[in-house]
Amino acid sequence: MTTLPELTEGVVSLLWPHYLRTIPSMSVVEFTPDWPEMKEPMTMAKGFEVLSRPIR
Repeated sequence: MTTLPELTEGVVSLLWPHYLRTIPSMSVVEFTPDWPEMKEPMTMAKGFEVLSRPIR
C-alpha cells in the first residue's frame, strides 16, 4: 500500500485546517491554599516544579 502524504495533508488542510496547527504543550494545575494562613498573594516563578500523583 502506498501512502500519499501530500494528498492526505492537502485534503485535511481543506476540510479540517485546525488539525494541522501546532498546539503548545500545556497543563492545568489547581492549587488549594490554606486561605486563613495566606497573608498575601503568591506568584509561582517560571519553571516552578509541581509534584503530582500519577495521571493516566
